[in-house]
Amino acid sequence: MKKMNFEEVLKQDVTVSPQVDIAMAEAYSKLKAQKTAPKKQGKKRFRITAAIVAAAVLCASSTMVFAAVNGGMWDNLFGNQTKADLPAKETIQTKLDKKIPATLPSKSFAAVDAEEAQKLLGKYAMTEPLTVKIGDHTMTINGFVYDKNGGVMSYTLERKGGVTMLKADENSNQAKGAYIDNDSGYRFYVVNGEDYSGEDTYVDWSQSTKERYVCTMYFAWGTPLEEGDKPQLMVSKMSMSQNEWTAAGEVDHITSEDSYYDFGNVTTVPVTTAKATNGSVMEVSPFALRFTDTKSVETKEGFDPGDVKRLELKLKDGTSYLVNDLQGNVKNSGYELGAGTGFTVVYNRLIDTKNIDSIVVNDDIVYTLQ
Repeated sequence: MKKMNFEEVLKQDVTVSPQVDIAMAEAYSKLKAQKTAPKKQGKKRFRITAAIVAAAVLCASSTMVFAAVNGGMWDNLFGNQTKADLPAKETIQTKLDKKIPATLPSKSFAAVDAEEAQKLLGKYAMTEPLTVKIGDHTMTINGFVYDKNGGVMSYTLERKGGVTMLKADENSNQAKGAYIDNDSGYRFYVVNGEDYSGEDTYVDWSQSTKERYVCTMYFAWGTPLEEGDKPQLMVSKMSMSQNEWTAAGEVDHITSEDSYYDFGNVTTVPVTTAKATNGSVMEVSPFALRFTDTKSVETKEGFDPGDVKRLELKLKDGTSYLVNDLQGNVKNSGYELGAGTGFTVVYNRLIDTKNIDSIVVNDDIVYTLQ
């Protein structure tokens, strides 16, 4: 059998019946490169009719201030004290009934200076933890920061007897991240109104136990936020799980009770503009970038992340941050999203924009910050 890298596996075309395609959609949702703007996942896969919409703002203790000052929050969001570098790994990917040899890309992390992070992002970031009950699980969000294109959230998910809501294994962190189990009757999302973010969730196994997962979610929106937009956590209680829906014959309507939670006093991190000699424009923040020009890639239905073969941030001190290199099986991003003609990358580390000399896409498109 021909060995492929992970991106090639994801691009394999397979024809299946509509019934199989729908039933498998959730299980493979974390293994597909998104080519269009993310849609409301419940409506897309469950045809949800919202029954109850409840808005809530949770008040919590001020322990987050201590965590921020002492580096706990910043390291969970951007650091490497507990996140181990992962070498490229040979594996077998199953797509429907096909088993395909593939190479999972390597992933590395970087240290974060907590004091510098506080100076750079402290006034925009979460300052108090948010705790939410999700069925028999408890989610505690300990860090949240975002710009108009995406962001990063650190949280724990706990359940006595063992976490069952989130599905993850030894390959998740190098593939498309942890995902909601198909037997779960609950779901959660970071949303901006009707716009659901796409995301990749990293489970920090060095800090996690059977009953408590420590996670970092990297997320991005298909449509950039506008001035005044405020993202929220949305928790949906479904009338049946994905597996129950499939077993019931894919009924037309599933109701959900949707609750919304504010992230406290969090505000949007500003972006800096970068331009390329060909006229392309990029928006850059300390943890994400987005460009919308189609000259650097060929697009059909939408911007495919696989079209960005190599992405590198060259820094003024002579070092660089290699975000991805598909041919070299390197993927040091937190999350990548292709939507329409736009491409967004959320980093897995913190890069002060003042330290960036240039950003190079596919070795021949060079952006410089304005």
